[in-house]
Amino acid sequence: MACAARALEGFYRREKLPAGGHDGARIDWARAFGLPVPIVNTRARLEVLPYHDVHHLVTGYVTDEAGEAEVGAWSLGTGDGPAVGRVYDLGTFLLGLARWPRRTAAAFVRGRHGHNLYDVPVGELLATEEAVLRRRAGADRAAQAATWRDRLALLVIAVEAAAWWLTPAAPLFMALTVAREALLPWPER
Repeated sequence: MACAARALEGFYRREKLPAGGHDGARIDWARAFGLPVPIVNTRARLEVLPYHDVHHLVTGYVTDEAGEAEVGAWSLGTGDGPAVGRVYDLGTFLLGLARWPRRTAAAFVRGRHGHNLYDVPVGELLATEEAVLRRRAGADRAAQAATWRDRLALLVIAVEAAAWWLTPAAPLFMALTVAREALLPWPER
């Protein structure tokens, strides 16, 4: 059994990703509707990234556009997480609803019956075996049928995602985060 840090090394190789976004680049690139989208590596994003990547690992969702939508939907389904992670997840969730509605809804429902790992200190998270984290997140369980509560929660999150990403709210939030961090020295890597 491998600890999450070692399992992530293999995950990054398979997915052809830099080591968790920690390659020193100020900008990472994502895709939305097949188009490249720049993402600024703010401190807040870099703090959330190990959790996001471990969530990919334990859920089995890959890092293509559909997989990002799935992991975002799963994370939203699990409940609370850091604000910057939630805003990104709302964006990928909304993209997923537009392009892969069944997969995105299924991932959200799966998350509703699981738990995110944001409450685990990052050092402990990376030192814990992947299988243990999968069980802790409830990602080792079979998919459950959506209840009426799950469907209502999906609708509420869809409205929240639209309110953030179909208005200036999310871009303004991101711009303010970048502006605030631009005033601080860039962290050593």
